[in-house]
Amino acid sequence: MNVTDERLDHGSPDGVGGLFARTAALDAAVARFASAQLGPLPVPLVFVALVYLANLAINVVSNPPPGFDDRQQLAEMGWWAWGYSGVQPPLHTWLIKLVDLVVESDIAAIYVTRFTVLFLLATTLYRIGRELQLSRQGAAAAALGLFLMPTVGWEAQRTFSHSLSGMLFTALFQLAFLVLLRRRTTGTYVLAGSSAALAVLGKYNSLVALAGSAAAGIALPAVRRALRVRGLFAAAVAFLAILAAPLFWLAAGRIETLDDSADKFGFHGTGSLLHDRLTGLADFAFQTLAYCGPLLGVALAAAFLARLDGRAVRGAFGRLGPETRYLATAIGASFALALLLVLASGTTELKGYWFHPILITLPAAVAAILEVYDRTGWANRLIVFCGALLALASIVAFVIRTSGIGS
Repeated sequence: MNVTDERLDHGSPDGVGGLFARTAALDAAVARFASAQLGPLPVPLVFVALVYLANLAINVVSNPPPGFDDRQQLAEMGWWAWGYSGVQPPLHTWLIKLVDLVVESDIAAIYVTRFTVLFLLATTLYRIGRELQLSRQGAAAAALGLFLMPTVGWEAQRTFSHSLSGMLFTALFQLAFLVLLRRRTTGTYVLAGSSAALAVLGKYNSLVALAGSAAAGIALPAVRRALRVRGLFAAAVAFLAILAAPLFWLAAGRIETLDDSADKFGFHGTGSLLHDRLTGLADFAFQTLAYCGPLLGVALAAAFLARLDGRAVRGAFGRLGPETRYLATAIGASFALALLLVLASGTTELKGYWFHPILITLPAAVAAILEVYDRTGWANRLIVFCGALLALASIVAFVIRTSGIGS
């Protein structure tokens, strides 16, 4: 594809058109990077792997004091259980224990598991992009867009435990569901049900994302027509079979320990029904922007510039494929459900990582929309460029952190 000349209309040689002309060489380099393969491996994923390997090495060599989540895992990884810390799901601790069998160092096992999960997450987003029939550049934007969400691009490299597995397997569920829309075999239904169960075993609030997916399936006729009752039964059997023992463990007198976590939510913190809701709404908006604001900002800027330069496709949103419509609807429905829960419960304090299962596939949805909106691919190349810069910046941040800054 000619990355500088393929346009629907021609912008002026000055202004935005001049900007595109002056950055054409850089744009072409980004296009080559985003489309390149190293054998069977997409170069953007190789780049992500190298970034994570560098940050893993920095962590292992510098051995910074473990944070709260890491200390919790160090305390719990000594035994196998159906759940940990009162009501925490078991999957992430199981993964760490499996890795520890190989690396034979508890803290190193925590770091290896963390960066492996994050790399698998980037790979899953890339595969979701391809399942949405995006170009390699669009799929690269889906993967590197993770670095434009600070809670994932930086914070998840530094901390978190159960949330990591929750967002990985939520993304895997969405990938399995997208595969299911094309290949409706019993095996794909079982894969979808199993990945949904693993998402819940990663983090229980993944149920919000699964509910959003169910709402999207009900709302969209194309999805409803694609589903089969026998297949959904097979998916439900796989889901319940995986969750049966952990749910029995949870129900056996441990649900009451949820009260121990109530302080995190700040229920009815202001003492006023209206003020509680306004406070919760304000914090919800703030945490949303903190989570995905940079990604949405870059995407909107790219769309605006494409519009000014005449690159934008008229009526683009009407051309979105059913898979993209499903993914965007699932994200929107789970986001709306989370907001409704906040307002109904009187929650006044939110944590950014609560958005993991809700917004983790947003980079893929954004990439799919931008690919339709700007057929030249420039908008997604901007996502790739900015994501790559922030990925490299995370290495610098870890190097600085070894000196004690930001610990």
